[in-house]
Amino acid sequence: MRYTLKDYQADAVGETLAELVSARDFYRSASKRVSSVALAATTGAGKTVMAAAAIETLFRE
Repeated sequence: MRYTLKDYQADAVGETLAELVSARDFYRSASKRVSSVALAATTGAGKTVMAAAAIETLFRE
């Protein structure tokens, strides 16, 4: 990644990845399929950078 995440961004990415793992497990076991996860933050917080970091992490694993 070209950018160094700020502490709050790294925390948000970690929490988002944990939620994605939980959502995947729920998706596999539930009768109703849930297929979305939301990342919400204030304007200028770096949502795009955080989403890119989460996606990069998913592809590395």
